[in-house]
Amino acid sequence: MNIFDDDFIDPSQMWFDMPEFVQESQGAVKTVMVNFCTEEDVEAFNCATGLKVTMNTKGVFYPSIDTGLNNYD
Repeated sequence: MNIFDDDFIDPSQMWFDMPEFVQESQGAVKTVMVNFCTEEDVEAFNCATGLKVTMNTKGVFYPSIDTGLNNYD
């Protein structure tokens, strides 16, 4: 489609008079970084918190939450 064609549709006009979409933040209230000196320290943290932190874990929620990634209800 060429913008100089007579049948060009302005994309901003396609959204005219559409309702605004607002998504509430679903992020954490507070984020902290925790450093471990040994793998035994990681395991002790897991036992103390009930979380499952592994060497590949990038982040967790405490208490654990269902992220709802596959929840379409």
